[in-house]
Amino acid sequence: GDDNILWSADIKYRMRPDVVLYGGLLIDDFQFERDGTAPDKLGFDLGGRFAISGPVPMTVNLHYRYVDIYTYTHRDSLKYHVTGDGDPFAGNFPLGAIEGPDTDFFKLAADFYPWPSVTTTGFVSNLRRGEGNDWRAHDRLLDPSPPFPSGVVERTFSFGLTVLWELRGNSRLGMTVDHSMMKNSDHESGKDIDSTGFRAFATWDM
Repeated sequence: GDDNILWSADIKYRMRPDVVLYGGLLIDDFQFERDGTAPDKLGFDLGGRFAISGPVPMTVNLHYRYVDIYTYTHRDSLKYHVTGDGDPFAGNFPLGAIEGPDTDFFKLAADFYPWPSVTTTGFVSNLRRGEGNDWRAHDRLLDPSPPFPSGVVERTFSFGLTVLWELRGNSRLGMTVDHSMMKNSDHESGKDIDSTGFRAFATWDM
């Protein structure tokens, strides 16, 4: 019979004490009997973490993720999803890719430590979602390998800031503010949405 197998490999390399590089590769699937209608689908991660000393110590994180259209959909039906009951809209996301197929995602984040008890985190990110992000089954005949990302692309650029103050024990105070600018929302050309979120939280260790 015709089978479908996920192959993956992950690597992490400590270049030096303050630099860690990492990556991961997913192939869905590797085909040895090829008829030209079902090309291999790929997903991969690339990233690095860098510790920087100085008057204000910091840690910088860079991350990029790419996932082809049709990845995880497993031939002709979503019922063969890799986790849960195969319904990503119910929260059963595939391993390692909440963004789903037909997307790529970049994020730059930095943690600053102005005082021993205070951590300030800033980030910027950019997410692109193609129309194939709806987990459609693989179309072998009409469109086996569309451009990436496909169709009208939804683009979301976000940035934000979090401040966390560690108190005694496990008590803490914090606040987060972020802003997102989405273009072509729901893959409708010209439908642009800006939104700002704010959250304050407190934890008291009794």
